[in-house]
Amino acid sequence: YIGQWKNGKEEGQGIMYYESGNMYEGEWVNGERHGTGLYTKKDGRTYQGEYANGSKNGQGVYKEPDGYSYEGEWKDDKRHGQGVECYSDGDKYVGQFQNGLKHGEGVYTCKDGRTHQGHYENGKENGYGVFIDPDAGERYEGQWKDGKGHGEFTVILKDGERVTEYYDNGEEV
Repeated sequence: YIGQWKNGKEEGQGIMYYESGNMYEGEWVNGERHGTGLYTKKDGRTYQGEYANGSKNGQGVYKEPDGYSYEGEWKDDKRHGQGVECYSDGDKYVGQFQNGLKHGEGVYTCKDGRTHQGHYENGKENGYGVFIDPDAGERYEGQWKDGKGHGEFTVILKDGERVTEYYDNGEEV
């Protein structure tokens, strides 16, 4: 550890080099990461943002070498609150999180332009949602359960025609 000390503990600005090869540079209070800082893992993953009592708490940006990133709110080292999650394949989620999972209102956009806007619970689409496929020119409005269409859907076709379809656990019936 290189930095300030108080009563034998890290306090103020400092840099901690861990035996694992990880490194933290930032603010410390009473021997814990507290305030703003940059944590860099040996494998290239980084978190830059706010800490409280040694854990990610507040606003922060997490990045992985493969292109995955999350920017938003954190609580006790988990994504929690409003955030933007960008996946290495080009997909993106903008919305609410709880305990590290998509939870609440959000929009998931695939790199090919397809979108799902609606309610999420425990990481999956649940409740009312709208799925839009711009290539096919179709819009599906209905209920979702555990990430699958479930119940009555109104499908708006490319020509504006409205069709009612029924789904049971993702399968059209």
